Amino acid sequence: MKTVSLLSLALTLSGVTLATAQAPAATTPHRHQGTRSVSALFRTLDADGNGELSTTEIRNAAASLRLLDTNADGTLSFAELRPGRAGDAATPESSDNRPNPVDPVMLALDLDGDGELSPYEILASKGRLIALDADEDGRLTRAETRPILAE
Repeated sequence: MKTVSLLSLALTLSGVTLATAQAPAATTPHRHQGTRSVSALFRTLDADGNGELSTTEIRNAAASLRLLDTNADGTLSFAELRPGRAGDAATPESSDNRPNPVDPVMLALDLDGDGELSPYEILASKGRLIALDADEDGRLTRAETRPILAE
């Protein structure tokens, strides 16, 4: 009888351990969804994939951004800027009351703050990206494009 009780307890604890170990993995995609959308925009601009925007990549920003315009209407919609989300779904709210990170690249490019990039905003992208160049070396490093916490 003790063996059955001990075996039952061991199986229960194993199940709890497995459930606990799997819980963070299930929440990770939701937690990092905003980061993934930031990466999609930055990856589009970062043609050589080195994690920085060179002078050439900044100069070619408008052409690179147009690659995201899947419906060819000249505007980059919320859905085109954040691939992987169903339709124009809103950014999920943080359940732990922490502020969501804000993408400084999107903040610089989205002049009217509507979450989309108009043809004018796309054309102005070179100048707006240059404005992010804090050390004025002609390129944007990871530190200059790192998401910031919203207040």
